[in-house]
Amino acid sequence: MRKISLIAISLILVSGLYFLGGASSFIPASLAGTQNLSGFAYSPAIGYISFNSKNCDTNDDGKSEGLSGCPPIGTTIPSYGVNIDPINPVTGDFSGYAWANPRDNVASSDNIGWISFNASDTSSCGPNAALNKSNGAVTGFAKALNGSPTSGWDGCIKMAGTAQNGSTYGVTIDTTTCKLAGYAWGSDVVDAIHFSGAIYGVTVPPGLCTPPAAPTLIVSPSLATVQVGGTQQYSAIYDPDGSGPQASQNVTSSTAWSSSNASVATVASGLATGRAAGSASVQATYSSLSASAGITVSSCTPTWSECDCQTELQKPQNTCVPQPPAPKCTRRQINTCRNLNWTEVNP
Repeated sequence: MRKISLIAISLILVSGLYFLGGASSFIPASLAGTQNLSGFAYSPAIGYISFNSKNCDTNDDGKSEGLSGCPPIGTTIPSYGVNIDPINPVTGDFSGYAWANPRDNVASSDNIGWISFNASDTSSCGPNAALNKSNGAVTGFAKALNGSPTSGWDGCIKMAGTAQNGSTYGVTIDTTTCKLAGYAWGSDVVDAIHFSGAIYGVTVPPGLCTPPAAPTLIVSPSLATVQVGGTQQYSAIYDPDGSGPQASQNVTSSTAWSSSNASVATVASGLATGRAAGSASVQATYSSLSASAGITVSSCTPTWSECDCQTELQKPQNTCVPQPPAPKCTRRQINTCRNLNWTEVNP
């Protein structure tokens, strides 16, 4: 296993890459809100790797508290951290810096220093590290800034790939613990970087460890009752990310509609028509999603009201399909009509 010499460590300390408050032109990116990763990863070759300055400076006074995996107590610590973009719903790009501490009592003769997750630094290795939010897999590269092609090690740390023995490796999000799992590979200098263990781990915010909600399709109303010949308009509501009504779309006109029993009810463009007494499902399909609602069709019993004096037929009080012939007015109704007519003619 190749190791960086103590001479190189001395040079790094002098150059100010270590946390001693020296005049260094390199200052890591500040923390960005609440979306930072936290905790430690671990490599058998280089020891603990801190993903957030708060791991060692819990009281935010800018100085190390000397915890395991941290610089000596009282050491000045700049604000740093590794972040995953929370905004993009598909891909969470990594950014920021992690710190591989050379004084963790695990690999005291090694020093890696800053590990960058910024695309500007990792471009020489390949695509920058990114989280696929649909499956929780991390791909791409980070880079140890102490590595360079002239030193025989380029500093590239691959987040997923295929090992020499043909097995695959990679980093993923464990949604049950909200921690990163698996390991990355940084050649024989860094070796495997493990992201979860009994006494270490890298935690992600809850909003990033929960997979995005799946798209949804809802048919409304969920159940309706009509009489034979009656109609009911249904709506199809599509939510592309399942996040709620603020993202929903009415797709009724572009949805494919069907009925589970066309003899009971038919449907076109979401408008269902009762054909015979019984029950059926109104089914909608949109963007490979399917949803359904119920419809109950009841028999129509015609009722009649007062007499139509001109036709001497009773007026329908409701409409049935098919509508039966109107019955004749009763003799009393007809006599009433005739009396009214006589009165109008002979006021």
